[in-house]
Amino acid sequence: ELEVIARIYAGDDVRDLSVKKGQAVRIMTGAPIPNGCDCVIRQEDTDYVQELDRERSQDFGPERSLKLVSKKVVIYRELKQYENFCFEGEDIKMNAIVIRAGEKINAIKVGVLASIGVSEIEVYKQVTVGLLCSGSELMDIGQPLEAGKIYNSNRYIIEERLRDLGLKVIILDNIMDNPMEICENLLKLIKKVDMIVTTGGVSVGERDFMPKVFEQMLAKRLFWKVDMQPGTPVLGASLDNKVLIGLSGNPFACLVNFEILVRPMIAKMARDEDISSKKATAILDSTFSKKSVRRRYIRAKYENGRVTLPENHSSGSLYSMSLCNVLIEIPAGTKSLAKGDIVNIIFI
Repeated sequence: ELEVIARIYAGDDVRDLSVKKGQAVRIMTGAPIPNGCDCVIRQEDTDYVQELDRERSQDFGPERSLKLVSKKVVIYRELKQYENFCFEGEDIKMNAIVIRAGEKINAIKVGVLASIGVSEIEVYKQVTVGLLCSGSELMDIGQPLEAGKIYNSNRYIIEERLRDLGLKVIILDNIMDNPMEICENLLKLIKKVDMIVTTGGVSVGERDFMPKVFEQMLAKRLFWKVDMQPGTPVLGASLDNKVLIGLSGNPFACLVNFEILVRPMIAKMARDEDISSKKATAILDSTFSKKSVRRRYIRAKYENGRVTLPENHSSGSLYSMSLCNVLIEIPAGTKSLAKGDIVNIIFI
């Protein structure tokens, strides 16, 4: 049987309180433990349960203080020293590294920072990408489709992909095939972004203006045409230490260009390895009879270590891509793929 000398709530200052032999305090979860105490017993293991109704009727307003109570409490079980204690520093030790450079900040890490009173830290700024999908044949969704036109699916594919990867996107409205107007608008856009991605106009047709546009912008050409299929006529340049990438206008080729070339660049710019493509091997459950003169990428569905090919492999087919979740990378010079072959895959 112990004498209860005080009642303590979370947030109370107990520095001037000392508990001596034969004494105890009534303490609430989360409250600081005063000097002299070395264990905490649940109220269910005492006769204090009988006093709960009386305590609940008392004033617990903001003006309350540590209230002395003249009461005895009967203890029904033995306790070990420091039982039911939460020790100072048991979560984070002195001089521990809480967050390392390069780690991505999420809700839990924000909570950890808040728990130690840190309100600000240095972070890398969110990468901003400017996006232009060019072509006089393109119409935005929501408009009646005119003869000879197609809906601008590339804009929404690349925009959503960039947002999926955690980037900020600035969309430049579609400009008809006017190289001077495209040039002027891209020069304005590049001042607001870290990278520019365009789709369409990168091949060798009469209205494939993007190589000329990059030249007019005084951008330094890094490459034009890559030995890959689809998406061979991809274009790369730099201006003011920023990258400009011109992707194919063909929907599947555009997606392949993005996953193989743009995604690794973004991962490096964002200093975020989670953005990098994840690769693996799998067993092919189908056959692919075409010879791959260049390094070729085909779509497939991965499940439980095996991949299955869709019926439609056309570069212009977008719907069949919606049924897939990986690209199969086929080395240049491969004559065909047979069922049971081990293939390299890239998750998308």
